[in-house]
Amino acid sequence: MLLLRNVPLFSMLSEHQLALLTSAVSRKGLPRGTTIIAAGDVTESLYVVISGRLKVMISDDEGAR
Repeated sequence: MLLLRNVPLFSMLSEHQLALLTSAVSRKGLPRGTTIIAAGDVTESLYVVISGRLKVMISDDEGAR
């Protein structure tokens, strides 16, 4: 719960709200080069980067980046 408290988006939530949110989230590490979401994907997820970096890649119609 402390980890979420340090995310600005969630910093104003009450302890009860944070507890509810904590029960609905999962934490996972991903290897370098993993595609998290691609353009056009439908998702109901929110991703919060705790450490590391992300790169935004845009491909043309032929798939070139």
